Order: sequence, then C-alpha cells, then structure tokens
Amino acid sequence: MKRHIHREELFHYCDVHSNDGRTRFRGKCAEDPDVDNSACHHDDDCAKILGHAVGSGKLTGKCVNFNETVKTCEIQGWCPVELDSTKKVPMIGAENFTIFIKNSIRFPLFNFSKGNMLPSITTDYIRRCVFDAKADLFCPIFRLGNIIAEAGESLSALTRKGGVLGIRIEWKCNLDWSADNCVPRYTFHRMDKVSQTNNVSQGYNFRYARFYRNSSGTEYRTLLKAYGIRIDITVYGQTLSPSLQESSNGSSFIRLCHHHYRRAPIARVSSGFVTNTTGELQLLEFYHALPPISGT
Repeated sequence: MKRHIHREELFHYCDVHSNDGRTRFRGKCAEDPDVDNSACHHDDDCAKILGHAVGSGKLTGKCVNFNETVKTCEIQGWCPVELDSTKKVPMIGAENFTIFIKNSIRFPLFNFSKGNMLPSITTDYIRRCVFDAKADLFCPIFRLGNIIAEAGESLSALTRKGGVLGIRIEWKCNLDWSADNCVPRYTFHRMDKVSQTNNVSQGYNFRYARFYRNSSGTEYRTLLKAYGIRIDITVYGQTLSPSLQESSNGSSFIRLCHHHYRRAPIARVSSGFVTNTTGELQLLEFYHALPPISGT
C-alpha cells in the first residue's frame, strides 16, 4: 500500500520589482481605468457599482479625474493605485543556481531507515558533485537548469512568467534484499501546466508589501511583485517485503534563496489503519546559498 508521506515547498525569486516605484499612503484616489466598470462621467455611474468586488479598494461612489482626459470611480485604500506596467527583467544565470536536498525514508516496523546522504559522502564531494540519475544518484546537489530540463520546460518562459515544478522522490525498497538496493527514484514535472493555456494569469507570481512610518507617524508602503519558480517536493515510500508491506515515514527539508516553508503531517499505516502523526519526523537540513537579490 502506497501513501503520500511528506511534502515541502520552496520559492526561487526570478524577478522582484515595484510596478511604478511610487510610495503609497492610505487615502482616496481614482481607480485604475483597466478595472472593469471603473470608467465614469458622473457620480451616478459610480453609485451603480457600489459593492463591486473587483478593484483596488472600497468604492466611495464618486467620479473623479484619473488624468486630464479620463475619469474613473474613486476608491478608498492604498493610493495611488497600482499600475501593472513595469517591464519584467528576469534573473540572468538562474539555471546555474543549485539546491541542496536532503531526504530520508524510515520503515519503523522493520527498524530500517536510509537517506540520500550516504555515510561515505564527504564535504569535498558535496562541493563538486551535481545530481545525475545515472551517474551520481546520491549527490544531494540539484542544478535548477537540470530540474527544468528534466520537467521538459523552457528556462526562459519560467524565469519570465514563473511556474510551479514538482519533484517526486520515491523509495521503493525490497527489504529481503541488501540495503544497497534501496535507492531513491526522482521524477520532475510541471504542476501548473494547465494554466499556460489561459489568456490571463499565466505562470506564478504574487505581491507583497513593505510598510514604513514617516516622522509624522503616517503609515505608508511600497508594493512589490515577485515572479519565480515554486518547487514542491514530495517523498513517497513503500516496502516490497513478500510477508508484509508498510508505508514509510519520509521527510525532506528544503531551502532555496528566500523560501516559503510548510510542513505536512506524516501518514503512518499500522494494521490497516491510517493515522496522522508527526512523531516519526526526522528534521532534515536542506539549504542553498545564493547571492542576495536587490530589493528583497
């Protein structure tokens, strides 16, 4: 019986920018003309769409000047509103970034555990090796460009628009054989491929803000938009002993540059019953040393 064991995720920033470089304060201002139904001529036009869910803030019901020729409905929120018009400049050389992935599997019933960091691995080896499924299976260093290629994706498209990749690590072990035959199998794939057929919101990006307070006590913020590659890593495990099968407790810990970290509960199978527990989790080190990104 095969069970989902553990999942971690990381985010690699490929581009971070402020769309127009302007500082924003709380207040009232004209809505972005690109927002549906925001154009107006009189206050009555705006009164008709009060409570409209899409926009940059709460509508006030007034029609105000956006510029010398265009009028839009006024909103109350962070002003001026964001204009998503900044040209994206993807990170150069992102394919050469590396990820250190340390993962292990444990079958408590058989008192068996194994990881991708073999006892014979040395510091010098880690510094010079790069993972290769055929030539260097137990190297924990994964080159980002190789991950993208194995997933069959375009580096330029991912660094420009962002995307979500998945790394599946499967330990399928016959414990009647030597422990040397228990090895991980890695597969790489694009998880958000369906979104690439959309006309809008392709790739992967998100916004976040940095908040400040001036000498008079007024709060203001700078809004940033980040494009990048999110990588989800999932560890699976299964014994193939003829007498009894057991799903394992697997774990991985990852970090690439700035990352978003989430730990999922471990699924443990015992006598046919599935319970959630974190008691069997081994904390693993997974880190990646990268140069700082300007503005992050």
